[in-house]
Amino acid sequence: MSHRKGLSRRDFLRAGVVAGGVVMLGAPFARFISPVQARLSDVPVVDRLVVTTVVDAYYDMLAPAETRGSLAVERAHAQIHAQHGLALFLESERGNETKRVMLDFAWTPESLMHNMNVLDVDTNSIDAMVLSHGHSDHFGGLMEFVDAYREFMPAEVPLYVGGDDALCKRWIGPPENRRSFGVLDRTGLEEAGVKVVKSESGAVVAGHGFTSGVIERDTMEKVIPNTTVEIGEMDGNGCTGAQHEAHFSGEELEGNFLFDHHWGEHATAYHVKDRGLVVISSCGHAGLVNSVKQARRASGVDKVHAVMGGFHLSPADPGYVEDVIDLLVQETDPDYVMPMHCTGANFSYIMAAKYPDRLVDSYVGTRFVFGA
Repeated sequence: MSHRKGLSRRDFLRAGVVAGGVVMLGAPFARFISPVQARLSDVPVVDRLVVTTVVDAYYDMLAPAETRGSLAVERAHAQIHAQHGLALFLESERGNETKRVMLDFAWTPESLMHNMNVLDVDTNSIDAMVLSHGHSDHFGGLMEFVDAYREFMPAEVPLYVGGDDALCKRWIGPPENRRSFGVLDRTGLEEAGVKVVKSESGAVVAGHGFTSGVIERDTMEKVIPNTTVEIGEMDGNGCTGAQHEAHFSGEELEGNFLFDHHWGEHATAYHVKDRGLVVISSCGHAGLVNSVKQARRASGVDKVHAVMGGFHLSPADPGYVEDVIDLLVQETDPDYVMPMHCTGANFSYIMAAKYPDRLVDSYVGTRFVFGA
């Protein structure tokens, strides 16, 4: 199935570069209204979960495979594209049933599609898709992915987002030199028969995994400045601002280009039999520990087996990074931690020094096998 009439729009949606520069951890923190904290009543238990890192920023072709207790870590040894961005393929088993979910879609379709082919990812059935938040380094390859694999998906395949905020247009840079960081192509998705599901209170995904719902901010963690949000409809895309009304004043909303607190960000998680939760924080703008606690809150499962993904600590001061790591261990006690994407080298250095048995390196092409 092809939707080539949206190409020019897609080129626009992928425009932009990653924000950088000096970061102030004391940035304004908007008022937080706690989301409905209803526990998901039917979070399933899976026998096995395989997480394949399809696209990430780091690659070590010579890294050996390893085994950590019940965790198997397999490495790819091929010519794979690494880039700033993230895409993960999740394959879970429950009895005789296998489900496949795509979580995030990298920054460019070229890297995503190349790596999908090189890694020989099994796309015979894509049961659902999840977008962690509205940054183009997580949805840049989405439409090409849909074009390529739509025939292997259900008739009305869902794409889970954490709320209306994920649909907003993002910008990076100072006001006088503002550059687009994309907006989700909701129109193109609708044309392709993809159902965008706003799951503010969390949702069971493909009968095996679940999303956390909107992440409550109840730790010392801060949202590190990254992008600004523009509210409004643009060429059939954009957001209504419904998730922002409780957090900003009328004057702030009127001014638009709001500080990006990622009110629509959510985590993805699985409850693996006899192991506990595997929590994936694709970027962790809302806070790494906050994200893990939200997954526990949504599922009612306290045991955390693994925490993985982007933690958005690369631009942070090392002292703050260490505080977050200590809080993660003290509050959630994960067996394993797999930093990816925007986490940054300081996180790995500090984890290796203080909690070496919990740290597991991740590279593009790594397959993490949890369970039997």
